[in-house]
Amino acid sequence: MTLARLVQQARQSSSVTKPVVESVARAKEATTRARERAADLSQRARWFVAALRDEYPKRGFWGTVDAIKAGHLGLYDRCFVAEDELGNRYYENRHDAYMRDRWCEYRDTRNADPINVPSEWHAWLHHLIDDPPVGAPSKWRRPTFQKPPHRNLSGTPFAYAPRNSPRSPEYVGHLAESRVKPWEPTAATAAPRHRPRALVRNGEPGVAEDPRLDIP
Repeated sequence: MTLARLVQQARQSSSVTKPVVESVARAKEATTRARERAADLSQRARWFVAALRDEYPKRGFWGTVDAIKAGHLGLYDRCFVAEDELGNRYYENRHDAYMRDRWCEYRDTRNADPINVPSEWHAWLHHLIDDPPVGAPSKWRRPTFQKPPHRNLSGTPFAYAPRNSPRSPEYVGHLAESRVKPWEPTAATAAPRHRPRALVRNGEPGVAEDPRLDIP
């Protein structure tokens, strides 16, 4: 066998071996990435199950569903700040983005109403104040003229309605008397206050009444 033949065979073998080696390396790399991804998913699944088992008895069913949707699962005790007099819980996650690091979880998760948030906690949620309104009662004492917060009754049977409305508890049908009464003139109010002035023409003594001259 000549030297040229040997060189040609060596080139052919190397050209065949190189793609095989590259494909084997790519397969190993893909297998490594799949194992890492599976390990990461397994770790996340274990964390999710542990957080779910820990917080479900505290939040309840709908509270847990809302926490999963908002991405707040696992932060029930870790980011808790305080609880107000209405039972709402407030949280702060300093590692989250600005204006998303503070939130409120209402006591009634199915009928959440922002009017149930006291004014001082509303200011804290919107970063109007830095410190939460806890720990200093004298500083955050509510003024005496300010009423305590209450829920919005619109859309409920207790919503306000005029007394002549069928939705009002005071409604008695056609017997209901309106507070607005029409004005009815009486003898005293119907009489003119001033007598019409006399109309004298060319110095004549004759007197004629002209309503156009009823000027006070």
